[in-house]
Amino acid sequence: MALQRIAAASLFVFSAAGAWAFQSVQVTLPSVELSDQHGRHLDLGQELMAPDGVAVLSFFFQGCKAACPVTEAEMHFLDTQLAPHARLLTLTLDPLRDTVERLARHAAQTGASARWRFLTGDREAVDALLDRLDVRFGALDEHPTVIFLAVHGQLFRLNGQPDAREIVALIKRLTS
Repeated sequence: MALQRIAAASLFVFSAAGAWAFQSVQVTLPSVELSDQHGRHLDLGQELMAPDGVAVLSFFFQGCKAACPVTEAEMHFLDTQLAPHARLLTLTLDPLRDTVERLARHAAQTGASARWRFLTGDREAVDALLDRLDVRFGALDEHPTVIFLAVHGQLFRLNGQPDAREIVALIKRLTS
């Protein structure tokens, strides 16, 4: 199934951090098994599409020297600024190396709070999710910078590298 986009809802933003875009998307995520850094299982679709809250999904892999450190810094800022009920999720792009144990060490090293869950699964599960979310790349180091916001059951895709303060402002605007 192809990702469906609602083009009328797209917006481009130009800021000091650079140009980025966000748009509303509709996607049905496959039911696949993922585990967080504590070995707890979760269904990404349920986490993102819960009608009662806010979730932020980012992507990374350990050893990334390109966009991942910046994205993680932005997620860390969000971890300190968003309401306590907001969920933060980071899905590895390299599930073969980023095991539950490695994610646990990484989460501890980054100072992630209990609500920030680093996710992994088997290669097929992660690939199925990336395909449905239309996150495609060639070499691992060339992955796009994409963040998804889920606000009261509505999913938004942010392309580019928005500043975390801009993400907080966008969430406030979408929840008001």
